[in-house]
Amino acid sequence: MSVDQHAEVTLRFRPGLASKYSSVRDLIRDKVKHSPKKSWQIAESMGLSEVDLCRKLNPTDQKRAFSVENLEQYIRSEGDLDPVYYFVEQFIVNCHAAEKLQKISELERELARLKDQLRRE
Repeated sequence: MSVDQHAEVTLRFRPGLASKYSSVRDLIRDKVKHSPKKSWQIAESMGLSEVDLCRKLNPTDQKRAFSVENLEQYIRSEGDLDPVYYFVEQFIVNCHAAEKLQKISELERELARLKDQLRRE
């Protein structure tokens, strides 16, 4: 007996995160900046000092980049799923959009070919 190992999930979110932010780090930096919590409180809940969090969110400080572990700590401590939605939009929704645009382009070429064929008949 085989069991289907796939699950289907429906997500409801406002699109636009992937177009508004150039990276998930930019998204989180903006969320921390505009949070009702103080940045030191967010850092503390992630097990970091405020200085470390600021350095990790600084795009020019490559020595202390925001890691996957930091991302998991942020999501867990803040309960903020926007980084997950960012990834969904960036790598799933936009990917499907590109495929759809490709298919539309193919259909437009086929339609033009059929129009030419009808004109000749």
